Amino acid sequence: MDSANALELQYLAGADGRSAPVGDVTFTVPAGSSLAVLGPPQSGKTSLLRLIAGFGSTVGGRVLFNGHDLARVSPHKRPFSFLGSQDALFPHMNVAGNVAYGLKAQGLGRSESQRRVADALDLVGAAHLESAAPEALTRAERQKVALARSLAIEPLVLLLDEALTALDPLEAARVMTILSRLQRKVALTLIFSTTDGMAAMAQADAIAVLSAGRMIQWGEPGELYDRPDHAVTARLTGPVNLLAGRASRHGIEIAGLGDITAHGNVAQGNMAALALRPDRIDLHLKAPEGFAFEGEIERVAFSNLGLTAHIQLAGPGERIAARVDTRRLQSDDLPEGRRVWCTFAPDDARLVRV
Repeated sequence: MDSANALELQYLAGADGRSAPVGDVTFTVPAGSSLAVLGPPQSGKTSLLRLIAGFGSTVGGRVLFNGHDLARVSPHKRPFSFLGSQDALFPHMNVAGNVAYGLKAQGLGRSESQRRVADALDLVGAAHLESAAPEALTRAERQKVALARSLAIEPLVLLLDEALTALDPLEAARVMTILSRLQRKVALTLIFSTTDGMAAMAQADAIAVLSAGRMIQWGEPGELYDRPDHAVTARLTGPVNLLAGRASRHGIEIAGLGDITAHGNVAQGNMAALALRPDRIDLHLKAPEGFAFEGEIERVAFSNLGLTAHIQLAGPGERIAARVDTRRLQSDDLPEGRRVWCTFAPDDARLVRV
């Protein structure tokens, strides 16, 4: 991996005083790539991004950029731009003035400053707002202007902390697509925090999952979907069934279901969960050969997975969801109370920490 302009955290710990602290976070983000910091509320996402930007109180670890430790470098001297959910536009300046504000410290000439402002506003789809006053803007427009201000200074790393929450999902996705194109053009590194696992999966090259201030998993989107090693990761990265039990020699022991083969890294005897994605479960109307979960159909409904069956398992009384393969089965084949059997490939049964 080329280390030029790579961002590396080494056991970073601290807080910004306004959100949950983080501890011992370590990862490397190559230049020009995108990282999603994914986690539930109060997991430390905001503290992490603000510590990278130079705000808050760092109590341990290092922030390395291009091999240099920025721990004692003030925020305005770091080649980063941070944007939070609050746009913080100056009310006494129009949109162009707000976007140009960060350029003053760069000593640019008037024509270059005007070009940067125009390009940034055009990039986020807000060129028509150049002369508007902040109070005349919608919240979504204000976030676009704030993003333009962050981009105008041409940072090497752009940090977005829930910075597009005012935009509707389609518009937010459009803006992220624009940023992805910009990344390829100028090697901009993008780090964004979110509670939306689907957005993280769709828009990031890699994902860092945080919970209670700790990074519990890191990986590419497909890896985290296929091989979560924590229940939080499994929940955040897509629909999942989680069945509680204890780690056993070969997988997990679940009351009423027995000892089930599953892959994961949980010490034998510890509490754990079996994670099964609904799209990895096959439904059968007759008992198949080999191992299967037996249950009864409670209802069938459409979801983001397509036609989905909700099943009460025999024995433990647990409920699971399974995507219906409509090439083989239809809703009429699965009336309420219908007995069914659920099978899955051994590699799709994940043993996860809880």
